[in-house]
Amino acid sequence: MKYSVIIALCCLMALSYVNAEPIYVVGMVFDNETGEPISYAEVKTRSGKSLGKSNSRGRFELEVETRNAILVFMRGGFRQIEIDLSEYPDLIDLEIGMDSEVKELQAKRVFGSKIAAKNQFKKQSVEELEQFQGMRIDLNDHLRQLEGVSGMTEYSSDISIYGGRTEDVTHYLDGMKIQSMRHLDFGFPGNQSVINPRLLKSVSVEDNLAKGPITQGNSSALKYQLKEGDPEYITADVVFGTINREFNTTFYWDSTTIIGSYRNLQPTFLANLGKQFYTLPKESRLGKTCQTGVECVKLSNPIDVSSEDFLLSIYNRDARGGYIRGLFLGASDDYKVSEDLGSSFSETKSRIVQNGHQYNLLGSLDYFSPSETGLFEMSGIISKEWKEDAPQDTTLRDDLGFYSLSGESENQMGLNNKEVLTGNTNFMWTSNTPLFNAEYSYGGEITLREVKATYMNRSKHAIDIPTLYTILTDGVFRLIWQLPKKQALQTSIGWHSVNFTEIGPFASARYNIPLLKNQNIYADISLRQNTTSVPIKSNSLDEYTTTSLEAKVGYGGQLSDWLRYSTSLYGRYYYEPILPVPDVYWNYKETQEADFATIFGTNFLVAYEPTHHFGINLNGSIVQGDYYLANSDETLPWVANRSLDMVSNFRVVPRKDSLLSIIITYVVNNGIRLYEHDILRSELSERDKGFRTIKRSSDYNSIARQRTDVRINLNLKSKWKPLDTVRFFFQGSNLFASTDKEYLAWLGGNNAKQRGWTRVAPGNEGNLSPVLIRGLGFFMLLGFELNLAI
Repeated sequence: MKYSVIIALCCLMALSYVNAEPIYVVGMVFDNETGEPISYAEVKTRSGKSLGKSNSRGRFELEVETRNAILVFMRGGFRQIEIDLSEYPDLIDLEIGMDSEVKELQAKRVFGSKIAAKNQFKKQSVEELEQFQGMRIDLNDHLRQLEGVSGMTEYSSDISIYGGRTEDVTHYLDGMKIQSMRHLDFGFPGNQSVINPRLLKSVSVEDNLAKGPITQGNSSALKYQLKEGDPEYITADVVFGTINREFNTTFYWDSTTIIGSYRNLQPTFLANLGKQFYTLPKESRLGKTCQTGVECVKLSNPIDVSSEDFLLSIYNRDARGGYIRGLFLGASDDYKVSEDLGSSFSETKSRIVQNGHQYNLLGSLDYFSPSETGLFEMSGIISKEWKEDAPQDTTLRDDLGFYSLSGESENQMGLNNKEVLTGNTNFMWTSNTPLFNAEYSYGGEITLREVKATYMNRSKHAIDIPTLYTILTDGVFRLIWQLPKKQALQTSIGWHSVNFTEIGPFASARYNIPLLKNQNIYADISLRQNTTSVPIKSNSLDEYTTTSLEAKVGYGGQLSDWLRYSTSLYGRYYYEPILPVPDVYWNYKETQEADFATIFGTNFLVAYEPTHHFGINLNGSIVQGDYYLANSDETLPWVANRSLDMVSNFRVVPRKDSLLSIIITYVVNNGIRLYEHDILRSELSERDKGFRTIKRSSDYNSIARQRTDVRINLNLKSKWKPLDTVRFFFQGSNLFASTDKEYLAWLGGNNAKQRGWTRVAPGNEGNLSPVLIRGLGFFMLLGFELNLAI
């Protein structure tokens, strides 16, 4: 109630400064070639009067005096364009395309267009993603709107693209390969990506080996592009919310743009969420509730967290579109989670469930240079990751010896400490001179990796694992033919090697056929290689390379300015994939192996935006597959299986000036497969060694989750400078969490969430089974964002 009153008063005060003129011009400026938004494009009248600029995400909102005005759009590196407003029936949601001077300099043919890019939904600006998400604080909320993305677990690092596993997906920040980094991977809204979505210009799914990053894993790469600065203004965002406190700024100094960001997750609010949704409530454990008149004692601080990150980007772009960017990124998390084991409501007995920290540091340099002969891209990066008692699934039970009941901190079994030092450099050359009448390019990538790890054995002793040193190399050669009637054939061939000894090929071919003016169909086949660090046997780490073969058919189009759609059907074959590994038995050797795995899937994405005031966005996937076990007729369900994975957004903007927006989000995550594991005690030669066997879960064939959220944004323009705009935001998550009506269960409710593992048989016998508890219940997020321009 207190927060509601404060927000209402702030809104009333800010409304007195809203500038409401009768003629609004609202839209986005984009690059005709890539479809990416153009930030800070200046808009003037033909007479030279300045009207404003597009924002960091390419969007502009202007006020004009006459419906017949002629506007001029200008931006360094792009050709100037004029538009006559009298030619447009509606001045809301204009799309202004500008031609790059780099394209003119290259003097080469270009396949694709903004329509083609939007049809496939594989590359979208943060502005487009925000329209249907309302700029949520976690990057994963935006990612699940992209084509092919499915199987995402709430507030975690788990992500699947086209049915692949989490380790099948690689990540790039501009041209720099990075590891997937998240804060506090516990399973509640503190689990945010370290990459701040407010700093991004666009996000894309790169699933074509003939284009994009060199290393695209066994399914695809996710590429995040940082925004550019404004050469004439100092801009800043100040965000103060129940979870996030952050400050972001861009400024221009001596022809160089500098982007700085600092973000802090609010510990008190996260601790309150954790008490509701992370630890097992005492009432559930005791099987009763605390009665009136009884002294009910609770732990004073069951969840203690501290989490923050920073980013500094130094960026310089020349008149021809070339640039050089330096980047520094850091993140830290410290946490302690305790659970109450008291036998009555009048006493508490604390047991530490998780206690540790994780840090990330990253430094990189990215270079892009166009010339009359071609394009040269190069990047280099050094990163260090530390994790001690990193967040993992752990048991809730106290009869296993995993934890001490003394109240003292005890480390969990399985992976305990981990340090990863990574160096990566890559380059790509795209020539303007044709080869075999095709555009050609070639490039290479080399990664140096050092992994140190420690695991805890059953006797609570830390065992050091031999340090793993790895050199990964990749090379690729690409040919793209522009065929008659705007058809194209895109091909690639390359290699992937581990320590220069294990060498495997990769290759791809994709054929694009425009069916009608704004519709496109493609078919491709890809042979892929991907290497990850995994526990191959007891007490050791090793690098394991998985080979996959994929076939896919996709179709996308735009029936009109207000209806876009995309769909694909795919199948993938994996050769000898690693079976899923539970963290608490990480150091136990798996007795079974998979000969191969097959998966089949489909995805569909629709965006319906008939007017500025109303829009619907729907992205869904179905993934089904199996591991085929060696020397056996048995199969196991594929780890990324989903009977339906879907996110749908309904957006309402009541006013033309975008003052108010209301977004309702409905998420379905059905058919999540679970496993259980058995320890073969007869094979134990020592207490810290052993073997495990993976099985289908006998208690839970699969679990399902649904969730309904609402987000309200109030965007106010200010006449006070340097304050440009103010946004007040409110989000209610899992609105139907407490419903007991069966006919409303599909909207969300007491969703089950895997919290850990248990072995209930005496003497630590029996299978290691998943423990399911209540998932996220209803919770609220609110705050405000100030946008400054000096």
